[in-house]
Amino acid sequence: MQQHCVVGKVFSISLNHEHTDERNLNIVRAARVLGLNNTYVGHFTRQYCDKIREHDLNYELMGTIATLAYPGNDPIYDCLANNIANQRKRGTVSDPEGLKAFLDLHPTLMHKVEAIEGTKATKKAGPIPRRMHIRNANKI
Repeated sequence: MQQHCVVGKVFSISLNHEHTDERNLNIVRAARVLGLNNTYVGHFTRQYCDKIREHDLNYELMGTIATLAYPGNDPIYDCLANNIANQRKRGTVSDPEGLKAFLDLHPTLMHKVEAIEGTKATKKAGPIPRRMHIRNANKI
């Protein structure tokens, strides 16, 4: 008896070479629009997030990521924004003037980075103390 339902190949989209980053990111965007998030393009996300974390990006690729980001659900874009915020906080940006000029060209990314920095600053400051309410103060 032969098994007819077993397939040895995963039907995900293959990742193209580095010189086709725009094509890869367009595929990721199309998959997100269609709701095919991690099943088919999870390996794309992992590769680009690894590149971002290793600082193996140029401004052109960062601009492509920012331009082709899918609003509300783009882990690659979120990874880029978090990494920029983290580098700015630690002061490890290799080219601060270039990064500022890049963020000026991509205001949506700049606002996201600033929002992340604001959230981190709030968390670092600690929770806001609650006011104590005295109930039945007249009975004391």
